[in-house]
Amino acid sequence: MKSIILPCLICLIMLLMLCCEKETTSDTIVVCVPRSTTQVWLFPGQLVTSTYQGNTFVEKKTNFSDTVKVDELLLAVSTGTTNLLSLFGDEGRFIEFFAPEEEVGASANKTLEQALVDSYESYMKRSQKEGSSSKQKDNVVPIEYRRTGVTAFNLVALDAPLFDIPAGATLNDHVEIVGYFPDYIVDARNELLLYGFGDVEKPTTVQQWLALKPLVQPTLQVKLTGSFPLLPLDTRFAVTLETTEGMVLSDTTQTIHLLN
Repeated sequence: MKSIILPCLICLIMLLMLCCEKETTSDTIVVCVPRSTTQVWLFPGQLVTSTYQGNTFVEKKTNFSDTVKVDELLLAVSTGTTNLLSLFGDEGRFIEFFAPEEEVGASANKTLEQALVDSYESYMKRSQKEGSSSKQKDNVVPIEYRRTGVTAFNLVALDAPLFDIPAGATLNDHVEIVGYFPDYIVDARNELLLYGFGDVEKPTTVQQWLALKPLVQPTLQVKLTGSFPLLPLDTRFAVTLETTEGMVLSDTTQTIHLLN
């Protein structure tokens, strides 16, 4: 990790000069980073619930063994370009921010970028007033966005039936969206902001999300919902994403051992 610090800092400086750099009313600088969409990755993770002082917290972990309770399975659908594949060493894909713009960039939409910055700043002001732990302390905040719309999304279990649905058939009716990263949704037809940072009424089903005709999300986090009568079982999961540019993108996880 130490060996990439200097290159990362150099790339950071380049991005601050070339990307959307906007100062907020706080001490942070928001950098909007448009990316092309030529690749999708499906990462398994785990939802870990804990209680502290009477409050319940759910932590989203991206590193876990190949065995997980089915109601704790988290699947992260991330998008970008093939050039980013070598950058997935760091959890959270923050390292993508340091990727050279000429390799993975797309043309910027300055109107959309201003809307994203305004939404982010408004959310942070609300969080600070409410004393929320989400208060941003970083001096530089990257906001990723895509310039491609999504027309279809399907998640399948490749090796075993789930919910009485045959292996290889879509599980969309049993998929719940639990996170949009970054936390916004944009209309692909006019690239206007539909939901901003902190908006709590975002769609939670695939059908609701697709009905908005949205831009591709940099990362979408989902979990499975319903009854699971045939556990334990072993299966790989696969995702297919179709874009307004006519591309069909897909990825498959390793085999996951699901438990009750």
